[in-house]
Amino acid sequence: MSRKIAAALAVVTALSLSGCKSDDSKSDSPFKGSDSDRSQIIDKAVKANKDKPIPSSDAKIDGEVKLKIKEPSNSYSIDVDGKVKAEYDADSGDASASFKGKIKVPGKGFTNDKMDLQGYAHKAGSAYDLYGSMNGMWVKTTTPSKNIDSALNKVRNSNPSAIPSINPSNYANNDYADVKVSEKGDNYVIKVTPKDKVIDRLITGAQRSKVNIDKKSIKASLEFEVDKKSYALNSLDLQVEGKTTDGSASVDGSLKLKIDRKANVTIKLPDAAKNAQPLSGSRSTFSPSPVG
Repeated sequence: MSRKIAAALAVVTALSLSGCKSDDSKSDSPFKGSDSDRSQIIDKAVKANKDKPIPSSDAKIDGEVKLKIKEPSNSYSIDVDGKVKAEYDADSGDASASFKGKIKVPGKGFTNDKMDLQGYAHKAGSAYDLYGSMNGMWVKTTTPSKNIDSALNKVRNSNPSAIPSINPSNYANNDYADVKVSEKGDNYVIKVTPKDKVIDRLITGAQRSKVNIDKKSIKASLEFEVDKKSYALNSLDLQVEGKTTDGSASVDGSLKLKIDRKANVTIKLPDAAKNAQPLSGSRSTFSPSPVG
């Protein structure tokens, strides 16, 4: 990936994580609490979803993802457009995920207008059996549960802000971003708008790599809803867009997710997966971090 597209991605990704442009078209009511109350809601939402990246009860996720990245000067392009689904069975610890749609990326084997990706994780004692499929071709591997735990710990210990100088607890009175909290039924709706200080800093960083980002082209929007009692994430709507001043590189993407935490989930491995071919390598083929 060239410097131009990497810098463009860095700008819009950081904006999407640290701040965003809100959409006030949805029917929600203003939050009547103080700035301190608003900051506490944000803190609790960040903490709840970091501390418990896996739900404590059954859950279903439905959504869609779209991503277009192009840089004609280097013939580099990505085009992803499809539906995503995921399920989690809290009793068994099993999980499944799928993507159905279009995926076009550089390289062989990943250009298909009808891509069907599926994945299953089955907890078997102190290990997980992991199954994966691309357009019906199934493979299988096994990894110790502690490898999965290690990956989840990385999520829990990660910095929730893309810009370290922004402290989520101080969002309400911050030079970098405005945060709006509203209410919708049993949920809080949180919307964040980046200020010019954030955008200018990111653009300056890109210029050090001799990449000129068109400030007017940058659009980043993030809206998410959390439960008023548990602060668990119930929905997310992310939009990112940006391009260079000469138009040679651009990024345009979106991610929309709805989470159903009242679902009754039982995960069944497809019959075709039972004849999955083992991945070459050792037992711990999937290893997010070294395990002794």
